[in-house]
Amino acid sequence: MFDTIAPTYDFMNTVMTAGAHHVWRRSVARQIVAGEPRVVLDLACGTGDLSFAVMRECMSPCIILGADFSGPMLHLAQAKHARLPEHRFPVTFLQGNALALPLPDASVDVVTNAFLLRNLVDLDAFFRECARVLRPGGRFITLEITHPPVPGFRRAFELYFNNAVPLLGKLLVRHQEAYTYLPTSLQSFPNAPTLAAAMRASGFDQVIYRYLGLGTVAVHSANKVI
Repeated sequence: MFDTIAPTYDFMNTVMTAGAHHVWRRSVARQIVAGEPRVVLDLACGTGDLSFAVMRECMSPCIILGADFSGPMLHLAQAKHARLPEHRFPVTFLQGNALALPLPDASVDVVTNAFLLRNLVDLDAFFRECARVLRPGGRFITLEITHPPVPGFRRAFELYFNNAVPLLGKLLVRHQEAYTYLPTSLQSFPNAPTLAAAMRASGFDQVIYRYLGLGTVAVHSANKVI
């Protein structure tokens, strides 16, 4: 499915969020670079927007790895990278499974991702794999769609997400199935407090979260226990 929608992925993200997804990624990138990491791993990097946001925000030397399961997504990320006017720090893209990463233990300082968690078949296994590749004290930071905490607005968001988004997918890019899957993937996904509790139960420490986009997305961050 992601291979199929790759050519229109950026366009639909911009339409669905009115461009706000770029603002959210920049906010996450600033949080990532605040700790001056040496190696950042961006999982499910898609066409590379979060990886490039990290590159732009970094003030100290940093290696950025973008990994995705989808070859067409990575191809577009590499093409976008080649068109960038500046390459401040290395960005390397690799194909891989987020549940079995082709990286050694304790090899990265930050593991991050945007809009990945809803697509995973086993969150606990994913958290364990992230902890494996993180160095002691390393950071895990994730940006994901969530259930807005205000009941009235949550209902309005659900109406938009469950009805308008599939229609936009059908009319604009002829991929109604993919954009029906998108709201369906949120239905059984835990809300922000429950996701934070799952991260703690998986062994992460100092788990915190904050809402963006009027509570439609949340940024969770945590530390690997030393």
